[in-house]
This record gives sequence, structure tokens and C-alpha cells, in this order.
Amino acid sequence: TIVGAATFHPICFFESLHTKNMNNYMYTSINRRLADGRYGKSNNRLLCHHQFQVLLKNNIQDGLDLYNQSLQYIGINSGDIKFIDNNWKSLSIGAIGFGWEAWYNLTEITQITYFQKFADIEVTNVSMEFAYGIERLVSMINGKPINECLWDKDILYSDICYIRENELTSLYLKYKIRNTENFDKLYQLCEELIKDKLYYSAYEILLDIIYTFNILDASHEIGELEYKEFTDRTRILSNKIGNLFINSL
Repeated sequence: TIVGAATFHPICFFESLHTKNMNNYMYTSINRRLADGRYGKSNNRLLCHHQFQVLLKNNIQDGLDLYNQSLQYIGINSGDIKFIDNNWKSLSIGAIGFGWEAWYNLTEITQITYFQKFADIEVTNVSMEFAYGIERLVSMINGKPINECLWDKDILYSDICYIRENELTSLYLKYKIRNTENFDKLYQLCEELIKDKLYYSAYEILLDIIYTFNILDASHEIGELEYKEFTDRTRILSNKIGNLFINSL
């Protein structure tokens, strides 16, 4: 599944809405933030980047202590972290939460969020999320640009990721690989899956729709009015999927 941020991951979407399950989750997400493509020449803006996400449903009152311990474990003094109020939202999936950006050495390394809504549905069991920016953390810990950091032994990060970053920037910003016709076809498919009560499959297609939308936006193929129209349509789908999931519990 291609997502722009770990908060779009299916686990985050469905488990945040879950009314009964109180488990905790952690996983790595490979994300594509299309507007940040710089042909592999930027150390702070990467089209394809990695996030480590922790989603707490149980004992969230201990969340900040656990977060501080995680920083200590990787060699960052939590006392050097500056927290900046930054309430999170994603209109395309009707999600909002309140939280903070965590900054270290003038760089944002983590987002901390208490989710309040997904799919425009009030969550009954609030989830707490930590989204760690892996590349930025590695860069900060090593005190050098990410492209100069080791991936493994004698292999640099740039040896693995530079070509991919360069080519994907060209792919999304130069080549017209998505259009509004793709969007409409995927939208129709998503509605059919919702009608058949296949909420996981419908969410997968919704992510494809959002991905298509992000490509159109990054390549300046849509205007301001179209942006709102597309966002409203994906928001409606996310609400249908969220309600279908909750009603299945």
C-alpha cells in the first residue's frame, strides 16, 4: 500500500476506529510525499521516506514516558527536545487530532498525536500515535546528511536510495501517469466494494484514489476548486468505509 504518511496506514485507520480492541501496534511504513521530491539532492526533503509508527490504545497515560524512554534508548536526551503545538488533520480521510511536533537540533523528528476523529467519526477509544521520521533521526544521531550515513556496513544511504529518489521525482513530476479518468474509475470501484461490505478492500482502493490525487496535485494538474471537490469525495468514501467497519464489529 502506497501512503503519504504512516497515519494513512490501514492499521492506523481501522484500529483507531475500533470500539473494542485495545491492543498496541508498531510498524515501519514506507511513505511517498510527492511534493517533497528533489531528485535525491535534498537531505531534509525526500519523496520516498520511512516512518516508524507506534499506535497506543492501551495505557496511553504512560505514552509520553514511553516516548522519552525511546529517545534515550537511541541516544537522544529528551531534555533537548522542543515540543511545538501542532494539531494534525487530514481532510481526505476526515481525520483530526491534537498533538505536537518534536524538534531536535532545529529539525522535526517526531509527530505526537491523540486521534479524535477518523472518517469524520468520533473515536470512542482515543489512540495515541508517535510517528518517528527515520531518515531525520539517523541524520541527527550521526551528525551528517542522510545521504552520507551508512545503510549497512560499507553501504551508504545514497547507494541504496539516490537512484530511486531521482527517478521517482521524474516519474511523478514529469510524466503524466495519472489523470482524472483514473480517479473516477477508482472511485466507482471503491463504491462497489463498499456496497459489497468489503471495507478493507475499499480502503485499499481509497488509498489508491488519494495517491492518484496526490500525483495530480504535485504535478499541478488540478486547481483550487478541483482540490476541494476531490477532497470532499474522498472524505465521503472514508466515512462510508469507517461506518461499515464499525457496524461489522
